[in-house]
Amino acid sequence: VVMLNDIFSRFDYLVDIYDLNKVKTIGDCYMVTSIPSDELEHDGCSRVCRFALDMMKAVRSFNNTGPRHGQINFRIGIATGQVV
Repeated sequence: VVMLNDIFSRFDYLVDIYDLNKVKTIGDCYMVTSIPSDELEHDGCSRVCRFALDMMKAVRSFNNTGPRHGQINFRIGIATGQVV
């Protein structure tokens, strides 16, 4: 639990930087969406992609902090389209 709190806190920081919406966490799943608005309408996908790249950097940094938690691996999935 401590390990997930640490890494999810890093992701929460990135959500704020990229003005995304944290939908939920379920176990070890971390889900975000872009926030629709007039100003940001056309760059939602690029913000999510930059967020994903920074997530990879955050996990790399997390893994380099020491052996107390072990190494973690993760997957990133990105979907586009309208919400039904």
